[in-house]
Amino acid sequence: MLRNFRESIESRLERTINNAELAVAIELAKSDVVMNDLIFGKGVTAEQFEDVVVKCLQAMGRCAG
Repeated sequence: MLRNFRESIESRLERTINNAELAVAIELAKSDVVMNDLIFGKGVTAEQFEDVVVKCLQAMGRCAG
């Protein structure tokens, strides 16, 4: 299941990601989801979570380069 998630993320980013990048992005996305739940009282779908992970990885890439 994690492999499918990772492949989907890599496909959307059009690049490969390493385990460390993925782990950081997932942690950032989890924080975002918790904040969303606490502030707005709403959960997110798996697709929305994936969107957040992609955005985190994109932001991380901009900061690194």
